[in-house]
Amino acid sequence: MTQYTGDLPFNGTNNEQEQTNWRGTPPLDATLSLTNTHKSPFQFHGNGKEYFGIWIVNLCLTIVTLGIYSAWAKVRNQQYFYGNTELEGATFEYTADPLKILAGRIIASVFFALYVFAENFSLVWALAATGAFFVFMPWAIRQSLRFNARFSLYRNIPFVFRGSLGGAYKAFLLWPILGVITVGILMPFAIYQQQKYIVGQHQFGTSPFTFTARPGEFYALFGILLGVTVGWIALLAVGFVVLQTLGMVLMVPVWLGGYLLLFAIFNVQMANITYGSSYVGQHSFAPNWRVGSYFKLLFTNTLFTLLTLGLFIPWAKVRSAKYAAEHTDAVVFGDLDEFISEQDEKVSTLGEGIGDLFDLDVGV
Repeated sequence: MTQYTGDLPFNGTNNEQEQTNWRGTPPLDATLSLTNTHKSPFQFHGNGKEYFGIWIVNLCLTIVTLGIYSAWAKVRNQQYFYGNTELEGATFEYTADPLKILAGRIIASVFFALYVFAENFSLVWALAATGAFFVFMPWAIRQSLRFNARFSLYRNIPFVFRGSLGGAYKAFLLWPILGVITVGILMPFAIYQQQKYIVGQHQFGTSPFTFTARPGEFYALFGILLGVTVGWIALLAVGFVVLQTLGMVLMVPVWLGGYLLLFAIFNVQMANITYGSSYVGQHSFAPNWRVGSYFKLLFTNTLFTLLTLGLFIPWAKVRSAKYAAEHTDAVVFGDLDEFISEQDEKVSTLGEGIGDLFDLDVGV
């Protein structure tokens, strides 16, 4: 799961050109009866105390090895969260090779070191380095999506990401630039294009994902965020002007609360839109995230993390994963075991072809 973490496709065609705007009905055949569906809840079985042991060892070894162990730390973290996430009696798996993650991080680190050096060398080099960074970023995002999908499995069937490099540059470079040029007007559409690229280019085995959201849903989200931001700023202004010195003291919790509220609204709406618009074959998802409960989760996680000087982080991550699982159901069409068996046969027929990827994770 991408934790949403938020840490799935190839059927012989380019899926990017075949996205159809469906909403609320299965994308493969809208005439099929939906009576043969049932909800299967995701479950997360991890606990903070157990994960704390993994987290603290990962942290110490990463520091001692000057970051080298971070690749092994990522694998251990992913394996813990994947292995404790269950759907219909089976858990997910993460099988990546830490050495390949380390190789990708060395590449990213060398590039970042060159970028920092160039920025301090001259203005021309700084501009060139900035341009190179933006050129590098979409490739790195696509590479990480391919890598993490390839080594994510459910019932021994791998996920696959088949997004093209051109699609990555459109989603993560062209549309964000147009969003900036239009003073934010196209930014919600840019985020829509990014989600469409990420979800719609994944596959489970040989069955492609379909993303059915519409741009208007992202514009509605940004409208809500804009309204809350205006109210938040007005409240800060009133507190400062009316209460003066006392207002300065009150501005801290108001600022923090407003920030967490905006973050909660964004995460909840993005989860509901993205999960609620994702299909794999005839199967879909039913998210039920709520701003109130998620804000409470964020607030308590932040408070306890600050009070414990960061030691609460493992519990915060486990609580977030548990919330995501408890508020997301899989809507299964027909028999999931039969669907899995079919995918297993198709993947076995494809053999090594489905794993023909450049297996390096360039993400951090």
